Amino acid sequence: MSAYQVSRAHVATLALFGEGSTSRRFGGLVGLANLLAQANVESLKARYPQDDVEAHAFANEAAVYDAARIELMQPIVMLKAVQCFEYQACEYEGWGESDAKLACSWIKSEAIRKLPGYDEAAGWDIDDAQKGAPRQISLMGLTRGAYKGVRA
Repeated sequence: MSAYQVSRAHVATLALFGEGSTSRRFGGLVGLANLLAQANVESLKARYPQDDVEAHAFANEAAVYDAARIELMQPIVMLKAVQCFEYQACEYEGWGESDAKLACSWIKSEAIRKLPGYDEAAGWDIDDAQKGAPRQISLMGLTRGAYKGVRA
């Protein structure tokens, strides 16, 4: 597997998109952006130890906003971008338990919740009822044979 350093824009856009759901845990927007940038570099150092790579550094929130591609902050774009980032950042030992991986998971969840139709879609809690069957079975209905194949 190969890996590369994602752009400042890539890191900043992910951090800005995930800001609401993740940034407090990771020291705010700047902390989240720097965490992601460092995880990417740790992966590159593990994969290519001979290369000298430095993480993109974000000094303040303005730096994150300036680098971010706000026009691309759409749920489906962010899902692809976070998958790309994870692929580039997963090479170092400890990635599986890292804060960066946790942040990526939260960013994905945020993107999924923002997909068009998510709020209206059924499926949060899928019950055992058969399609078209009433949700509750009454004793009266059972005795009258309202539920085929079910005996009282």
